[in-house]
Amino acid sequence: MRNRLHKYGLIMLLLFSSTILFQPGDATGATYYVKTNGNNGSLGTSWAQAWKTLGYAASNISSGDTVYVTNGRYYETVAIQHDNDIFIGYSDDVILDPGITKNYGFVIQSLSGVRIENFKFTNSRVAQVYLNNSTSCVITNNILHHNYAPANNGSAVRLENVSDGNVISANEIYGIAANVGFNCYGIYLHDSDNNTITSNNIHDSGQAIPIIPFHGIYLLNSDNNIVRYNWVHDMDHYGIHVMVDNSYSGPTTFLDNKILDNTVHGMDYAILTEDNPYIDNCIRGQVIARNKIWKTGKGIIWNAGSGSADGGGGWCYKNVVARASLNDSYLEAFRFPDWPKVYVNYNTARGGYYGIYFQNNGHAIYNNATGYNYSYSFGIGGAQPTWYQYAYYCSAENSGKLDTGSGRLVWSTGCMYADPLFVSEVSNGRLQWNSPLIGVAQPDGTVRGAIGGHPSYLKAADETASSTTSYTLVYVTGMYSGDVIPSTGKIKIEFPTGFSFNSPTAAVVANIDGSLGVSSFGSMIVLTRSGGSQVNANRAFKLRISGVVNPAVVSSNYFCVISTLNSSDEVIEKEESNNFRIIGGANTTISISKSVSNVTLAGVQRSAIPGSTVKYLIEYSNTGSVSADEVVIYDRMEYSMTTFKTAYNGTATSWTLQYSTNTSPSQSYSSADYDNTLPNKEDIKWVRWKKPSVATTEDARTLFFEIIIK
Repeated sequence: MRNRLHKYGLIMLLLFSSTILFQPGDATGATYYVKTNGNNGSLGTSWAQAWKTLGYAASNISSGDTVYVTNGRYYETVAIQHDNDIFIGYSDDVILDPGITKNYGFVIQSLSGVRIENFKFTNSRVAQVYLNNSTSCVITNNILHHNYAPANNGSAVRLENVSDGNVISANEIYGIAANVGFNCYGIYLHDSDNNTITSNNIHDSGQAIPIIPFHGIYLLNSDNNIVRYNWVHDMDHYGIHVMVDNSYSGPTTFLDNKILDNTVHGMDYAILTEDNPYIDNCIRGQVIARNKIWKTGKGIIWNAGSGSADGGGGWCYKNVVARASLNDSYLEAFRFPDWPKVYVNYNTARGGYYGIYFQNNGHAIYNNATGYNYSYSFGIGGAQPTWYQYAYYCSAENSGKLDTGSGRLVWSTGCMYADPLFVSEVSNGRLQWNSPLIGVAQPDGTVRGAIGGHPSYLKAADETASSTTSYTLVYVTGMYSGDVIPSTGKIKIEFPTGFSFNSPTAAVVANIDGSLGVSSFGSMIVLTRSGGSQVNANRAFKLRISGVVNPAVVSSNYFCVISTLNSSDEVIEKEESNNFRIIGGANTTISISKSVSNVTLAGVQRSAIPGSTVKYLIEYSNTGSVSADEVVIYDRMEYSMTTFKTAYNGTATSWTLQYSTNTSPSQSYSSADYDNTLPNKEDIKWVRWKKPSVATTEDARTLFFEIIIK
């Protein structure tokens, strides 16, 4: 850490609801009320006695009090005065609009425990919510949009100067702007550590022409923050940006942030890490994991270390980066320039100029999968020496270039070890455990299905629709120390809609101890551990879940969502399994068509008139998965208008032709109403062919018969 005092430790509040609305009486202090037609001369203790402005409320409450604010637009900057003050928008349209001449909406200066919830913010020049040297505050479930920054950087939420241990969660941020020559930010942290930024939706901000760079989430000289479950999308420039200030000249900086489970798309850069070019080893211990990235120019760019010294290391695992376009040199899925010395595992890269590109020393690379890249699927070393590179069990699929021009499937193949798997098109998206899976990224650049090289694998003992069967789960916990399963933790498997359970049970196959309690809800099953030891990071285990009922609807692209949780149901790690499919049961599908093949009179083709001979063609196929038994094809003779003439087998074989003189015969396979002997042709009312078994190889086979029109 840098040389400054951190008063609070790491706070991990994982919020699973986008709306958390307190009711009067929830807080420990007094409760006050504000409405636009209130009166600051009133007591403020009820809606009837509500105050008029938030600023008056902030100045007249005590530490730990709660202020409820109802609908309306409040034209003011609010400076919070006490620790533990709570301001909550009580309705859906509580707007704080300080005006385009004011720098801030809410200001939290040198305080702790403040909560701001359920407001809408607009205008302000610098930041709509501003925290300076403040700790343990919660900014949640707000909408922050359309600031006004004519000569400034613009921000929605801004934390500065040792604002540590805060939670920024479940906010929607859009329309954030700045002036030309400046930057704008969704959530901005400067010299602020141990914060949790989770479940925010950040979109549609910044400007491409003239260029006003937007940073969805920006961490500058900020350490040990958790950035998780955020959705950053549809803007120019930077999704999640981690940086060491170039002007910083102090002792070695440790930016050991955790960037987990975020979704980023429609950006120039998805996740970008940049160090100080003047200081070696600025970034150490960073984790970038389980992020979904698509339709970006550059996916994950990890630039750490400088000069000729190895970087401080970190983990990049279980990420998927996808792009539909293949031939733009700007497009890179993963790039690790300089000397970061990173462990890179279980990632998937689809589409772009480079799949996964490394430069210089010290990387450990295994179980990564790339596909459909224009130049290098794996670029290892480039123009720099390839010392101490280790690449194991990686795969490449259908690169745009293999060995023509400057394109290579793999650059520096001497660094590839342990039988890398180079494959072509995977028809059904299913490969064995420990083989990477490319098919997670769709041709349009979106992401579905498994993440990375099968870090979690699910296989059915019976894939038949509607069957009750068992599924084997192989799961690898994450790389860093937080990705463990506690001895009292849970494993949750969310099957797709259509799956169900019939008296489910779970059994340990390998590498996990203790007992497992089983409960199921709809298509979800939860396994609760007891009596075992902790499952540590980067460990594979295997379970078998019995009593799973497959869906009746056949699909070729099922996958499960697998989560590990602690005893409080907080998510530790969450990812998607490999793709698997459900097939139809044993079935036959006989298709039959009938058409006129020929019409003749006295051997000459002509229109159908009395006396003409009409030849009919019957075509059939068995398109099912098994043979069809005791098949009957029958047709009625229009006995008042036609006479049966003769029969032709066509391309069909082994059929028995039968006749019936009944007007309504039984059509069963063993019907006594049909006879193999040809009766008087004038008396034939029905004809049919029957065969003991029609194989699945019988496709577009034909039978013929003829009639004479009376």
